[in-house]
Amino acid sequence: MKSLKYLDAISPSGTCMMGVDVELVILNFLKHSSSQDADYNLALRILEDELQCNDLDGDLETDGNTPVPRKIDVSEVDDELCRQIGAQLAELGDRFEREGMIKKEVVESIVQDLLNESLSEKRFSDLIKSVLLNIPPGIEQEKATVAIALTLTKEVGCAVPNLLQNLFHYTSQFIRGNYLAYLQQFGRQR
Repeated sequence: MKSLKYLDAISPSGTCMMGVDVELVILNFLKHSSSQDADYNLALRILEDELQCNDLDGDLETDGNTPVPRKIDVSEVDDELCRQIGAQLAELGDRFEREGMIKKEVVESIVQDLLNESLSEKRFSDLIKSVLLNIPPGIEQEKATVAIALTLTKEVGCAVPNLLQNLFHYTSQFIRGNYLAYLQQFGRQR
């Protein structure tokens, strides 16, 4: 199944506005809530370098597959919008962490699934849903789900930095596959 890396934001009049790049949103989330851990920060810098190289040549993917065609040109991505979305989701993720909603057992389970190469989309979704059960009322379900997925990605990266790149790509596919419409809407609201 093909998914889109860049999401068009469509104005109410139907005209195309600047696009939202899922990977750039995730990267900005991770940078906004960066850790004091040197290994994690190194893994984050390596990931950022990889993404910049992929944007320059468009031919490389770490899994050896042919890249997915881009829906819009990189020059049409609104970097500032992606930073704002990433920062806002990071603030919500930080709140979830402060309130103890991100359980160590969930992070450890994802680490084990990644190490065993057994993490499925259903399993990832089920783990996110287990955290969602504890969210306070008044928070949009979609926003909370995306923030939890990104927070779990950060927490796994902090626990085992060499898994950050793998889970980053997995999370971007998960978000694109399940929360495309939400990110488009979120981008239009900015």
